[in-house]
Amino acid sequence: MNKEQELENREKQEQELEALEAIFPDDFKKDTTSSDAYTFTIHLDQEESNLRSPRQLTLKFFLPPTYPNQDMPVYEVVSVYCGPKKVDDIILDAIDQGFQSLFEPTEVVLFEWISWLREYLEENVPKSTTHVAKVDTIHQVKLVIACLLQNKKIAKATHNILAYRITMPDGKVLQDNDDDGETAAGENVVVVVTRWFGGIHLGPDRFKDINNIARTTLEEHGFVKQQQSKANNKKSKK
Repeated sequence: MNKEQELENREKQEQELEALEAIFPDDFKKDTTSSDAYTFTIHLDQEESNLRSPRQLTLKFFLPPTYPNQDMPVYEVVSVYCGPKKVDDIILDAIDQGFQSLFEPTEVVLFEWISWLREYLEENVPKSTTHVAKVDTIHQVKLVIACLLQNKKIAKATHNILAYRITMPDGKVLQDNDDDGETAAGENVVVVVTRWFGGIHLGPDRFKDINNIARTTLEEHGFVKQQQSKANNKKSKK
């Protein structure tokens, strides 16, 4: 690459960065750990503050001197989770293939990457939220469910996954769960995970995602001690 091409690349990069900072003033930022890197965070659920695990994903970009005339930007997916869904190899491979397919030498591509990634995540990462309540009887469990289903969004969700555990005065334990064969942790509690289908079937991984978000909610509300939850996780892996 000669000097003229290098200057041309630098000019295109500066124009692209200026445009992205103007379009996304809150989400596109210079990385504080590197003078040559930038980060962008995609927020999919900004308007729904009640979600327990809002879907968002952060990317780090580095623009090499050969971009865009020869090479595409170097990027890293910083986020480990997007909402309740772990950013696994399937998602990473899909992102890489999508980014490579969009890049054409001499053309800047970051805006196209961001737009494509937002659409991909909307279609492939499920949105979910969790509700938890203290209960002492099965009747109270039914009342909690009836109350939640008055919300039209919850009523129309793909799945409302229920689990409860109640210890009666005589010591008898009442417990039930809807979906994955695991009993609810905690005492005298009902937890409901509401999930909206994201576009692809996640297979057995969806149970891990559901369990993780339910367990986190129980911990946050004091129904399960965090150390106990971690111990149960270790046992389940054996």
